[in-house]
Amino acid sequence: MKKKLISYILILLITLFSLNSISLKSLDNYYITSTQDFINYLLSDDADMEGSYILTTDLDFTKGIVTYNGVTYDLEKVRLVVNPIGERMSSDGKILSSYYNPFKGSFNGGGYVIKGLIIKSAVTDNEYVGLFGYNQGIISNLGLVDSVVEGGIHVGGIAGYNMGIIMGCYNNSTITGIGTVGGITGINYGYIRNCYNTGFVGGATKVGGIVGQNSSVVSAVYDLGIISGEITEDGRKEY
Repeated sequence: MKKKLISYILILLITLFSLNSISLKSLDNYYITSTQDFINYLLSDDADMEGSYILTTDLDFTKGIVTYNGVTYDLEKVRLVVNPIGERMSSDGKILSSYYNPFKGSFNGGGYVIKGLIIKSAVTDNEYVGLFGYNQGIISNLGLVDSVVEGGIHVGGIAGYNMGIIMGCYNNSTITGIGTVGGITGINYGYIRNCYNTGFVGGATKVGGIVGQNSSVVSAVYDLGIISGEITEDGRKEY
């Protein structure tokens, strides 16, 4: 009886320790202090999509040297083309869109900017294209400037598809796609507040300065950018 009781206690302690470890891991902060940190933490196949990220400086991808996908780039000679955060290689070598690997963590930009990226999807469907491909987390206090985002459907500067929270963010970049294209996000089923666009947003249908199509809450936003395409009721310039 004593042996069984001791065994149960050990199992309980191991279980509690494991749960505590998982909880602690989810609360870890990743401090991004350089362009290479950003690549290592968020653009790798094993990136923690539930992590808490804090940007501590502006990230200028037009200068310096970085390594991405095993290739070293001199950014003063060539622009860096990256995939949306969340796109990754599966175990069978197939590239999966961020729909299958959404961002569920938090990213606090600290009022800093990310500059000079070219963001394109490597997936054939060319959907969910933005700095973050598919957002279910919290993105705040971040500017995307002098960058280019090119996609097909659900294309946005901060997130291609938003089901989370985007606050205090802005776009001053070129965002182009086919449908549901927006300066902040292509399509919104989440919450957007205190954001603005001063960049170029272009597409064929459902194009807007803040969102291309809105199905949820958007407040305290404004657009001073150039919008090209069919501006729908959900994507008109007030949004």
